[in-house]
Amino acid sequence: MRDSDRDELRTACRLLDEAAAATDGETADRLSGFADRVEGWAEGEFDPDHGAMATVLLKLNDIAEAAEADVADTVQEARSSITEYRRTVDGV
Repeated sequence: MRDSDRDELRTACRLLDEAAAATDGETADRLSGFADRVEGWAEGEFDPDHGAMATVLLKLNDIAEAAEADVADTVQEARSSITEYRRTVDGV
């Protein structure tokens, strides 16, 4: 995997951090946790598989559906970045 392929994950991580900072409570905690997970993928600590990415995408969608509009938009943008990266991963 080329390092440039992980730029989408870095973007998603940044967006999730922004979304977490724009909210509070459990939602902020969950978004921070997902940002940490995506950062691990971006920095190559471990390679994500399709199942792990699908799980994160679904959970982020749930958060976006319950969040205020600005946070929801940022989370959806992060989801789009993860989806773009996912297209570069072999399998499924």
